[in-house]
Amino acid sequence: MMLSPVKTIDIPLWMKSREVKRLMTVLAGYGDSPSTLFVGGSVRNLLLEKEVCDVDLATQFTPEEVLEKLKHAGIRAIPTGLKHGTVTAVIEEKSYEITSLRCDMKTDGRHADVSFTKDWLEDSRRRDFTMNTLLAAMDGRLFDPTGRGLADLHNRKVVFVGKPEKRIEEDYLRILRFFRFHTLYGAGEVDEEVLTVCQKYAGRLKRLSKERVSQEFFKILSVDDPVDTLNIMRNNNILEEIVATDYSAQALKTLCRLQQHYNMFSLVARLLVLCGLDDSRFAALDECFVLTNKMRAKGRQMLSIISSLKFVEENDVKALIYKYKKDIATQCLFLFYGGDTQELGEAMSIITSSWSPPPFPVNGMDLMALGFSAGPGLGQRLQDVETWWITGGFAADKDACLAFASGQS
Repeated sequence: MMLSPVKTIDIPLWMKSREVKRLMTVLAGYGDSPSTLFVGGSVRNLLLEKEVCDVDLATQFTPEEVLEKLKHAGIRAIPTGLKHGTVTAVIEEKSYEITSLRCDMKTDGRHADVSFTKDWLEDSRRRDFTMNTLLAAMDGRLFDPTGRGLADLHNRKVVFVGKPEKRIEEDYLRILRFFRFHTLYGAGEVDEEVLTVCQKYAGRLKRLSKERVSQEFFKILSVDDPVDTLNIMRNNNILEEIVATDYSAQALKTLCRLQQHYNMFSLVARLLVLCGLDDSRFAALDECFVLTNKMRAKGRQMLSIISSLKFVEENDVKALIYKYKKDIATQCLFLFYGGDTQELGEAMSIITSSWSPPPFPVNGMDLMALGFSAGPGLGQRLQDVETWWITGGFAADKDACLAFASGQS
């Protein structure tokens, strides 16, 4: 049975793309009763006039049928989650997630056993928030299976489908998803019933994999200003179930504002603020989250740089850029100054200028030509020359550097 449309919207450009048209042709996405519709973020963001980055599809076909249709059409198909009904189609290097309509047969807060259906309404009842149940057809028809998704989206209310407790019992990660969606799309106070349920089940977040918790929490921490949401989570004893932290909310708000102002985002810098710029507390994040080796190395490096800074003059800024590149230099200065000071403004004027460090004019072969022998001593002398060259404002040429190396300056 096909749903009745609640309205018709203007067809956006991304729906008219060659790739989308091809995919929807293969999956019977045209006609009065299409078998495949757009769902989730693409529909939500379209209605909010936000950028649509990912296009997700819901379909009445089973995963096996989707795979067969894509294969027959010569479209690359990846069985990303067949057990849960998800297939990813790749056309000209762009991915489209296609999920079969389904209903939950059994849930335990972490995983769900599902069966597949052709009923759009039944599928909508197992989704998390009403705004995520909205569907759109290729001809612009908009469908609202729950009857309130459009209104909740318009009123900026993140509302669970059905009873919040039942939805969270099905998947504890929905606690974090709720706060992320409230941060991005919500307005006004958080519903007290939802807060109570989130408090009740927050301890069960520890039952989830660190990968899932990390992915969702890092998304919260990555929004323009996550502080108000984190404060709600902290004040309701939810944040402490994820990470042990006693951070300065004002310091985090300041960092986020600076990152946004200069368009220089860094998740690692935000994590450092959560840790109070403390080495041991940063190391302890591995107990809560999945950090990449690159994130760990970058965090340790930034903490080391910040602890070594006493005051920062023009050449110090240039030295930071030379040694660590602009992105790390910028975040270290944000954290060192801790506010939008005149000194930070002067430092940022250098970072945002066209200045770039010149290449170091000598190398080990040059020093060996002077008579230095290969080995640790050569490396140390080369480092001494580089330090002298940096301290001198990168002005010395090759001859001057070689003179210094040989003790003639």
